[in-house]
Amino acid sequence: GLIFVLLVPERATDLHLQILSELAQMFSDQSFRERLAGAATAEDAHRLISEWQPDA
Repeated sequence: GLIFVLLVPERATDLHLQILSELAQMFSDQSFRERLAGAATAEDAHRLISEWQPDA
């Protein structure tokens, strides 16, 4: 399993809500979840997360 921790400053704008929304979209994508589960290394997982696009 994966755990994501999102640390935001007390005076954060709505950016953290945008990030949470994107994470929800990301993990709603079955193909993405399968590729992430198959990532061989942390670097591979990081690349998949960094390169993910909503319409991918």
